[in-house]
Amino acid sequence: RNALPDDLYEELLKKYRRQPLTYGWKSHNDNDPHGHWNYKIIHASKKETKDQRHTLNKEKYPACCAWLDWLTKEVVGENSLLRFYVNAHTYGIDGYPHCDTTRDREEKTFLMYLSPDWLPEYAGETVIFNEIGNDIEKSIIPKFGRIIGFPSNRLHAARSVSRLCNKLRIT
Repeated sequence: RNALPDDLYEELLKKYRRQPLTYGWKSHNDNDPHGHWNYKIIHASKKETKDQRHTLNKEKYPACCAWLDWLTKEVVGENSLLRFYVNAHTYGIDGYPHCDTTRDREEKTFLMYLSPDWLPEYAGETVIFNEIGNDIEKSIIPKFGRIIGFPSNRLHAARSVSRLCNKLRIT
């Protein structure tokens, strides 16, 4: 889906560029030996099951609040927000297969790609594995503004960006 208003995209893009990313955040401690770049907008544990929307600082993150309001209204409907963060990959940083939760309850992960002018030769696709986890079911190019959603307990990975890519792959 790519329906977010252009001004909101630009506001989100400007906002993430001002945030200091930290290197070493791991998608999964068991199979991610190195980690990637990350900035937490909401500081909540992966074990958290209660809505964290009330912890989102509206003055500090107006663009994130606007995006969340749009996503709720236009895409997902009423929901609970458990985690909210920015991830980034550069050349040489691998993404490893992981699930965002191991809980059986219905939870969804939503990603929005924030890297302008992304070219297919940059690679960096998000791959979503089949339910068994032994084959790729879907591969998504990180096109700017694209939004994808999938069950949070589904195995997925951010693939490495190619050598040709001299920018951040940001979700």
